[in-house]
Amino acid sequence: MKKKKMFSGAPFLGKIKLHWCDVCNLPILDNFKCDICGNEPRKVDLTPPGDPFPIQGEFLKKVRNVIDELYGTNIGLKLLPDDKIILANKSPSQEGMYEIIVDGYVIGKLKYNIYTKKNYFSPTLEGARRLSFFKAKKWILCADDVIPYILNGASLLIPGILDLDPSIKKDDDVYLINNNGGCFAVGRARLSYDEIREFSRGVAVKIREYASPKKCKILAGGRTLSDAIQANLHYIEDIENKAINFIQKTKNKFNLPHVVAFSGGKDSLATFLLVRKALGRAPILFLNTGIEFPETLEYVKQIHEKYNEDLIMTDANKSFWNAVKLFGPPARDYRWCCKVVKFGPASLKLRALFNTKVLTFVGQRRYESFKRSKESKISQNIWVREQISVSPIKDWTALDVFLYSMREGAELNPLYSQGFPRIGCWLCPASSLEEFEFLRITHPALYEKWFSILKHWKDVLNYPDEWIEFGIWRWRHAPGSVLAELKKRNISLDEAQRIELTGIHFSIVNQGETTYEIHYNRKVDPYIINNILSIFNLEQKSQNTFSNNSGMTIEIFDNIVKVSFPNVDIKYIARAIQRKLGCQGCGVCVSSCPFNALEIVNNKIHVKSELCTGCLECDNSPCPTYLK
Repeated sequence: MKKKKMFSGAPFLGKIKLHWCDVCNLPILDNFKCDICGNEPRKVDLTPPGDPFPIQGEFLKKVRNVIDELYGTNIGLKLLPDDKIILANKSPSQEGMYEIIVDGYVIGKLKYNIYTKKNYFSPTLEGARRLSFFKAKKWILCADDVIPYILNGASLLIPGILDLDPSIKKDDDVYLINNNGGCFAVGRARLSYDEIREFSRGVAVKIREYASPKKCKILAGGRTLSDAIQANLHYIEDIENKAINFIQKTKNKFNLPHVVAFSGGKDSLATFLLVRKALGRAPILFLNTGIEFPETLEYVKQIHEKYNEDLIMTDANKSFWNAVKLFGPPARDYRWCCKVVKFGPASLKLRALFNTKVLTFVGQRRYESFKRSKESKISQNIWVREQISVSPIKDWTALDVFLYSMREGAELNPLYSQGFPRIGCWLCPASSLEEFEFLRITHPALYEKWFSILKHWKDVLNYPDEWIEFGIWRWRHAPGSVLAELKKRNISLDEAQRIELTGIHFSIVNQGETTYEIHYNRKVDPYIINNILSIFNLEQKSQNTFSNNSGMTIEIFDNIVKVSFPNVDIKYIARAIQRKLGCQGCGVCVSSCPFNALEIVNNKIHVKSELCTGCLECDNSPCPTYLK
């Protein structure tokens, strides 16, 4: 009896499509028959969301090296040979964790530990059977009479051990075999080799997965991704036709100009290829955030030249580096960066070029996140009001994207072959800590530039070195597991300190029926907020005083704004001042005004008072200063 695999609540964001042809040893998608041999494929048991992709180059080399370090020289190459298709499936995890698939079986998980800064390979039972076949380390030979107890869910006790590998250390992943070499369990060692030899009693191994003893069945090699394309021709044609029909129907329905949001990643590449086929042309919209990899900038240029498509490019220039001085490092729960370097510039560019809504074909897929799985294939972009987002590959997996792009003869961003699993801003807080360790090796100048900023903020916030070392800067509110680890190390971290010292915040104090005080965490300069107050018809009467014909008066005292007789909700006034004090000139708010009364002047928001009606629609803009 086999112990059931637990997915720990991992979400099913879409149908798990991966199947396998055992005759051809090739991946087959969505239960289509193998187009080479006609065989009915078997389903591959993946952890949701089930978004496998092929691993090659440096990524594959890394996995092999990790396996070699733990299980012996050349074991990695034996498990993952060059003549087979090796896939990885990203599993839900705080850091990067990948299921490794060969011969259509998940043979283990590659995990990264942020505290040891090391990768670990944790084998499944199928992986353990293969380790046993290749005479790898970390084996434990058990007496036959203990096997029934293990298969009934028991842990392995010391008396049941006949022999074991001398390299075993406490907490190692180990596998259990019988006298015939049949592997029947895999688990975590509770004791080291020396301790097991020394003690006569106690739990030696906590079992994770078990089944009746047997040896593995290793399939023949000699297959490549080109073969996988041939085995999935009908499937690829099917998803292509559906995507093209969807693109054409959407274009006809809206009858608007269109562009392809091109990031330089694999998903936007597939979308670009589909739109070209469907509509004949695919103008490229590339958002140069100022924190793109140099390889991505060159790659976008190559795509533009190769396909002779129009290139519409924004340039955030130094916006990020200026904004980080105010907002501090962006975080997974504090993504001011996207608003400043992407959404705002995109809004301004589309507004200037088209002066109408624009169909923007994007490479978003449901398997990427829970949020994206819930989004419609056609939606109004809440951050860029000029943009109607259209997702023609919404239901595609990463493997769909890779095979389709290869079939079309399109070259992927070279960063994939260098070992980067994702393409985007090189300092994105959504990256795993391992990716930053990899960045340190591949792009040392970029790494030093960013980590010098982190060191500055660590000193400003008076945080411990672990804030950087463990990648805690990537959250404003760190996960419980991280906080628990800090507690074990007697390290304290005042998260409120970061919130207080970054960004623009305010609190409102009621001083009576008609008077309020707005307390900001920074000094309020009357000269800076002068123009924004014209929204409320306020005029400057003295250096620190403003008033209007309705009797409202504002007085400024350092970081306190005193408001008497307000004729609008006090929160509108507080937020308008907040927007102006923290303005980065991104332009997100410009399109929110129905009367074109907002513009960017000298990289700051400016109100054209002659056009402003005081409608306060600008308060609904997704300004990065609102983020907490």
